[in-house]
Amino acid sequence: MGCTVDACSGGICLHTPDDDACDDGITCTLDICSPTTDCSNTFSDAACDDGIACTTDTCDAATDTCSNVACDSACDDGSFCDGVERCDTSLGCTSGLPACDLGLACSHDHCTEATQKCTHAGAPLCTPSVHLLVDDASGALLDVDPYRGLVTTMAVQPTSLFDVAILGNRWFGLNPAHLYELAPGTGQIVKTFPALGSANSLGAGPDGMLYAADTQVYRADPDTGAAQVIGVLPPGHSSSGDIAFLGSRMFVSTDGPCGGALVEIDLGTGNATVLGGDGLGCVFGLAAKGGTLFIVNCDGKVGTFDPLTGTARVLSTVVAHPYGADALP
Repeated sequence: MGCTVDACSGGICLHTPDDDACDDGITCTLDICSPTTDCSNTFSDAACDDGIACTTDTCDAATDTCSNVACDSACDDGSFCDGVERCDTSLGCTSGLPACDLGLACSHDHCTEATQKCTHAGAPLCTPSVHLLVDDASGALLDVDPYRGLVTTMAVQPTSLFDVAILGNRWFGLNPAHLYELAPGTGQIVKTFPALGSANSLGAGPDGMLYAADTQVYRADPDTGAAQVIGVLPPGHSSSGDIAFLGSRMFVSTDGPCGGALVEIDLGTGNATVLGGDGLGCVFGLAAKGGTLFIVNCDGKVGTFDPLTGTARVLSTVVAHPYGADALP
């Protein structure tokens, strides 16, 4: 065979396969030499295996390039109190920050593994003054303190909403049927607009516009409800429930091929970038306050996500089943 290294000694001949002799110059193929069938060149994602167990390795046949995407959910060790593990594309799985630890000297924090609950004792006045508006599955509007784990019911809405957003002194909500303007603090419907596709997430932009997402990203006029598509989420991703802005940066919580993730949308180009797993999974609520991005997941865990490092941190657990969130003024 043309791809074997042949050597004979003492009447015995050896035909050693030489895979390099079958190299077709294409990254996405596995090049195999067989002593009986000669060369085979088979397309396979395995050609892009980076040796990191928690990455998803794929090869793009059109561009003949590898992609090695971190899959944080592959690093979950099943323990709550030791924090949210992440996948580093160079190091593999890395440990997270301890759950419930506020990082404040004045607070005595405790995590209970059996119930996955946080308690914070000490000096509550030293915690940052942050209050999140959360709408839950029962139709209630809640005031949630993420650092103290306290929940206060503000009002009960006349209709169930998938998400809420505060734009200046105006409140908005949406569900699959409509986009609504709400009376602040009460949840009463002031104005009704057409639905924004099948969007389940809503956010107030720094430009005075509303933004929503399903698998597409929409920009809507808060006065007329008129909307346009400005981008799409990455393949395999769909909105899991919320949008938030840090300055001019727009973030969408998504469900994707590797579980929950945070996606950044470039408002100028509409391009979408996966920043990494959001850590808590099923993130239904996103809110930005004081330069911090807060995440609220479907079973009431509240935490933060650092878009620079991809680090997720659990601050508290609250008795709520949220559908969406925003930061109260």
